[in-house]
Amino acid sequence: GVTRDQPKNLIIIDGAWESQRLIEAGVRVVSQAAGGTAQAGVTYGDIARGTGRRLAIARGVEHIGVLYSRDAMTETLNWVNAAFGRSESGYIDARGPWLALLFAGLIALMRPLAQFLPQVSPVPLGASLPWRRLAPIAIAPALLTPLILWKAPTDFLPILLGDYLVAHLAVYGVLIFAGLWLAQGGLPVFRPPRWKPLLIAAVALAAMYTLVLGLPLDAYVISYQPTGVRAPLVPIMFIGCALYFLADEWMTRGPGAARGGYVFSKFCFIASLAIAVALNPRRLFFLVIIAIVIVILLTVYGLVGRWVYARTRDPRVGALGAAFGLAWALAVTFPIVD
Repeated sequence: GVTRDQPKNLIIIDGAWESQRLIEAGVRVVSQAAGGTAQAGVTYGDIARGTGRRLAIARGVEHIGVLYSRDAMTETLNWVNAAFGRSESGYIDARGPWLALLFAGLIALMRPLAQFLPQVSPVPLGASLPWRRLAPIAIAPALLTPLILWKAPTDFLPILLGDYLVAHLAVYGVLIFAGLWLAQGGLPVFRPPRWKPLLIAAVALAAMYTLVLGLPLDAYVISYQPTGVRAPLVPIMFIGCALYFLADEWMTRGPGAARGGYVFSKFCFIASLAIAVALNPRRLFFLVIIAIVIVILLTVYGLVGRWVYARTRDPRVGALGAAFGLAWALAVTFPIVD
């Protein structure tokens, strides 16, 4: 663990939008050298003797954005200079806005690329639920899933909370399917697909997510390749992701479907995760830290899914592509644990 003088010369940089719990953890660590409650932006201890301690807060960023924050880079450069007796004044970039512009353009590129997908169905498919039928089917899983998994053992994968999130997605999807089945009077939820164009379109969409978004993420943002123990996690996590996205896409698409139903269903899902964290904050707190990432991913998959649905007319294409994309993202980014 971290003590008053080990490791040597430690700086902790948190984003201003970071969870208060993590910021408080940084305060506790630095306070060991402060002789009281440490203040952000103040250096404690003696850097020359290796006991320097500092907490810095990067403005306008959260758990991931802090990596590319100008404040964080400036603090890091100054700290390294002080620790090694240097006076370098290298260029401090501000890549955050440019990365955002790059990925906004790449996401927009998915729209014309979607036009190359085959048309899977001659007519638009989906549950076509109006608000009065959609609302209870969307709300019930949000309330029931956290309760079902509250005491259930969900530590079956060597990845921090990835196993819980996949279990949450799977149970959530099954409950939506159950609601759709009941709403349709026990009739089959899905119309039988045209398998060949469906699989071709789904594989092509998965490839688009990987090439158009995955490779640039790996090159400019974060390690995004499923190496080592992470590789076999992708197909395992795909199962839970597919159950959720297949159910949700079918529920929110179709002629006459409730306007805004897709956004509402995602709000219900995020609320469901919030309930789960409230029931088990010690174990699931990491979900709070990455909440903004989950929202961004769901937004991207929803936007691309809308374009794909307009072309293919089958919501299962977008669902399978999104399931692959999310399974990949969870497998390559969540921390591996013993």
